[in-house]
Amino acid sequence: MERTKGTTTPLPRVRHLLVVCAHPYDATFAMGAAVSAFADARTSVDVLCLTHGRRPDRGTTRRLARARDLGEAARVLGAHEVTFLEHDAGELAAVPLEHLTDEIVLVADAADALMVVDARGPEAHEDHVRTMHAAFQAAEILDDPLYGWTLVPPPPGEDDPGSDMVVTIEVDRDRQSDAIDCHRDLPADDPIRDRWRAHRGPREHLTVLRPERSREAAGNSGTTQARDHSSERSRA
Repeated sequence: MERTKGTTTPLPRVRHLLVVCAHPYDATFAMGAAVSAFADARTSVDVLCLTHGRRPDRGTTRRLARARDLGEAARVLGAHEVTFLEHDAGELAAVPLEHLTDEIVLVADAADALMVVDARGPEAHEDHVRTMHAAFQAAEILDDPLYGWTLVPPPPGEDDPGSDMVVTIEVDRDRQSDAIDCHRDLPADDPIRDRWRAHRGPREHLTVLRPERSREAAGNSGTTQARDHSSERSRA
């Protein structure tokens, strides 16, 4: 894969993708078009959501409603299983990173790639930052590639021209729009809807936060050992 400007690159060949998101809307409003692109390429896609919203909400009714909405949206996008964890929104930074990592590893054990919101920008939500760091550590343990969804791909690095490889893909906005309509618990005038409406281009950008697995170079034994190690961490 090469860094591109205005051109598209082939979608990475992935058998089983785990989308890791901090909030339910991330999987739809942000990564939804990319999710449907992978699903259309016959990738089995599952979603892991670490919280039930963008703000702390200990009420059961709305948490269940958001889980229902994301489940319906995921099916529209072509994803299969949706798993929710019980962390509080806005407080992921207080959760030990190793704990979040182990939770992701447990769900991602069957996956051969992960996708997350690229939260390296200065205005990134701290929940997104924590989720990205935990997903990166999980990808390291599993020896899986990690793709980061981003609105704006990073510029080429002058000191490291090979850094931040970018995959630019064609996407189907109609399916994403249908999936967004499934989020009935989100008010129609919520600012997140306006931000999404401003992002209706035909392409999405995925940064390669961790390169493709080294399985072919290192042999299957290396990946098997990594997954055995992940099982030991999960049982600890």
